[in-house]
Amino acid sequence: MPECPKDMTEPQYIHLAYDKHCHFCSAPVQDVFWASRLRCCRKCMDSRFEGLSVLYRNYPTGIDCPFYSLQCSIRDKRTRQPFKLVLIEEVERIGQRLKELKEDKEALKLFVNAQRKEVEEKEEHAQRCITFFASLSHDRSRDLDDARVRRKNAIIKKLEDRGWGDEIKNIHDYCPTIFSRHPIVNQPKDLTDRIWANNRNKLVEFMERCKADRLVRERRALLRGRIEIVSILVGKYAFDNPTQIIPEIADICLLSKELRGLILETDAAVIMDESSFDSWLIALPHICQEWRRSKDAFLLQLLTSSTSASPASSTKEPDVSRFALATTYFGCKKCSGLILYPRILAHSCMTIHDTTRSALQVNLDTEELWRALLYSPWNHTGDKLWLHEEAFNAVREVVLATGNDPSVTTAFQMDQLDARFSCQVCFAGRFAMNWRSAVVHSIGRKHVGPSQSSWRLLDEATTIKIKTEEESQPFFDPGRHYRCVRCGATESESWRGAHLLVAHNVNRELEENDFYPSHDEPLSIPHALYIDTL
Repeated sequence: MPECPKDMTEPQYIHLAYDKHCHFCSAPVQDVFWASRLRCCRKCMDSRFEGLSVLYRNYPTGIDCPFYSLQCSIRDKRTRQPFKLVLIEEVERIGQRLKELKEDKEALKLFVNAQRKEVEEKEEHAQRCITFFASLSHDRSRDLDDARVRRKNAIIKKLEDRGWGDEIKNIHDYCPTIFSRHPIVNQPKDLTDRIWANNRNKLVEFMERCKADRLVRERRALLRGRIEIVSILVGKYAFDNPTQIIPEIADICLLSKELRGLILETDAAVIMDESSFDSWLIALPHICQEWRRSKDAFLLQLLTSSTSASPASSTKEPDVSRFALATTYFGCKKCSGLILYPRILAHSCMTIHDTTRSALQVNLDTEELWRALLYSPWNHTGDKLWLHEEAFNAVREVVLATGNDPSVTTAFQMDQLDARFSCQVCFAGRFAMNWRSAVVHSIGRKHVGPSQSSWRLLDEATTIKIKTEEESQPFFDPGRHYRCVRCGATESESWRGAHLLVAHNVNRELEENDFYPSHDEPLSIPHALYIDTL
């Protein structure tokens, strides 16, 4: 410890160093302002200290040195950028003395030099005190850390004697801090027989929980490895059938008891590969057909219950021709998008995994399979989509503007017509667009309903002129998206290589069968065009 400074007695010095109370109000305080020879709490700091501007109000002019060099200062650490504060009493004392000596130049010079030297000595001594007590704190922290390590090693030895050695190694391999941060382990006290006897059962319970968690992780990793093999097989099937929408693994598991048995009931010691699922793979086309039929029936029921269409047929195969109508739009509750058929069957929002639900809520007979899956069954909550009635009404008005019957006109027929329409509500009828843009425009601007039936079919000459103008306009193309054969994740064309590296640790050039085209492709809808000559 640095020697006692000349301006303090030893009792004062010891009091400053070890009595952790404010020198003004006796409140508990940790900070020591060594150069100012005091401790001060935050409350007293506001009333006893002030910024350097107080010097200019108390010191006379004509002093041949910086004002701040005549007294010690502290740093206010409560602000983001600490600034200097000075003790008001000290400033007033020094200011009064400077005013008294202002006329005696020689005495003033001697006082200023003596005051500056005293400040320098205090600052130098303060720095040595700070360094000394910082080293004490460091040594104390090191001693405490050493005690924690000794306690941890002693507990590990006790647990190893009871057969927990391998489990402790597994804990350290999974997360080294789990064991070290346990409240019983992370204490700077040596382990005694009494402490061990009092905490032995708690530590054994902790080890049993860690073991149970490890077994769950290993079981889930085993199941996910098998699910990945199935995903690759399904991905290859999707690659060979690019026009067919393939269900997620969760849907396939729901429909195939045989597959669930292979994934869940095969012994953990058996190393499974693609050949392990050969017997099941034969049934995959039928499973996909059954899934498609059931989802088409669900959508058809939704269509007939929301519109004035005739009831769905009770035949085995649903009449999917109704989905081709231009008025058939579905809405997604997750992304609020306008989704057409059959894209709705492949829309990613329909299969977002929801681990907050139990397996029983999705008709899976085992919870562990549900937790191991990366995707949920399609629309497993039953409320992820709805028939978009606003879009239905909007398309109806646009189709009527062409003179066609909305109840029989298909989206393909409207695309073939490729007409242009003007919105009579916006910009005095000078807002022109194709029929799909008109639907989006109607919903966005609430131009829906008989009272606002305001679409006008443009003549052929104007349509040709608009199409020519559209070719020179910027057009957003979302580009193609692809699904990973290994996991089913959807990626853009430029991110496929990065996905293989990050998700599957595959560092090589892309191969043709690594990805297959996604059916969840958003529509490329051109912007509406404003033309003055309409």
